[in-house]
Amino acid sequence: MKRRYAALFSALLVTGCDEPAEPDGPAIDVAYLLDRVNGNAPPEPICEQGSADQSLEFESIALRDDDTYGRVQVVRIEDDPPIQQEEQGDFERLADEILLINAADDTLVLTLLDSAGEHVRRVHTCGDTLRYVSVPVEEE
Repeated sequence: MKRRYAALFSALLVTGCDEPAEPDGPAIDVAYLLDRVNGNAPPEPICEQGSADQSLEFESIALRDDDTYGRVQVVRIEDDPPIQQEEQGDFERLADEILLINAADDTLVLTLLDSAGEHVRRVHTCGDTLRYVSVPVEEE
């Protein structure tokens, strides 16, 4: 299962984050992969207070060297096929947080859980706690 998501992450990181073909385009500095949902490995239910059963199956966040980010999320609602959602925007690093600001001026807050930034946490709008782990970024 982890290999499947690692392969999916690699594919989505490139396509979902629109890494340009030109070598002088923005490079990915840091990439985060969803590691835990409320302390459990994904896929895991989210927004359980809602009217439909939802599970978060996958999420990745790529921070580029031009202060932009790309985020890919795969959610399953009920027994329907998975839905892939993509988001892009700007990000800002603070002392202990990373702010992801999308085109709709919505801001997601990633809280650093260690000084090296190996783990970050985000509280989902439904109140679920999502934890991400930094994964190596291959250089071309």
